Amino acid sequence: AESCPLVWGMTTEAEISIESDGSARLRQQGKELVARLLAPDQARFVAESAEQEPPQRTNKGVRRLVVRTQAAKGPMRIAVLLSPVWPDGAVGPVRVRSLAAW
Repeated sequence: AESCPLVWGMTTEAEISIESDGSARLRQQGKELVARLLAPDQARFVAESAEQEPPQRTNKGVRRLVVRTQAAKGPMRIAVLLSPVWPDGAVGPVRVRSLAAW
């Protein structure tokens, strides 16, 4: 089998900042969401514009939160935890399991 990179992404109107711990913080209308990349270990978040040229919808002010992996042969998992920021700041522990185990 040939190797190929994998890409995960989400499109949002929120302001995106990549934090020093590698997480991403999304802010919109006074609300916050934290994205944590649980797998793979070597991957990192990138924030980029989702704006396009006409005749496509321009997506003015829209951003993308993206994870790009290195080329890999065989199975690879991208796991992203999206957590709303609650007033107490609590985020519970998370265990990543294969889809077959759900």
